[in-house]
Amino acid sequence: DEVISGQPSWNITSGAGEISDTASLSTTITKLIQDNPAFLKFSISNGVCPVSTRNLKIERKELMVYDGFSPNNDGINDELWSVGLANEEVDFKLQIFSSSGSFIREIKRKDIKEIDSKNNQVVLWDGTTNLGGVGNFIPDGTYYYVLIVNYHGENFSKKGYIIVKR
Repeated sequence: DEVISGQPSWNITSGAGEISDTASLSTTITKLIQDNPAFLKFSISNGVCPVSTRNLKIERKELMVYDGFSPNNDGINDELWSVGLANEEVDFKLQIFSSSGSFIREIKRKDIKEIDSKNNQVVLWDGTTNLGGVGNFIPDGTYYYVLIVNYHGENFSKKGYIIVKR
């Protein structure tokens, strides 16, 4: 039988990181290094029962939305790219708003047409809105976004701004 209660213990077996409470059932790990996995060992013991052990791999990945682009069809920086969304297990929704708070566009994973899996990047936006018809270009300016990411059933959000300059 497996031990499910008792004295817990967390240890980092390899990689970087810092465990906040090594003797708690739940803990927090900080100081992870991007793209450098940390391997942890969780053990729980209870009297004469055999110790139950689990090994975990934790990897910190970058999630970044670039803060500007120039959709003027000159072949340079014409699309808004994002890092960290190429993995098919990552589902997301990007909502874009004008500086006055008006809704401009919503983009979901299924809408993505260009994916660079090697560099974990996707083209998020081409600078158009679907309001008033498909493919209408938005004017130059600062736009705000909310990116809602779902990874293995957990939701994370990121907010920021995008400068559009043709």
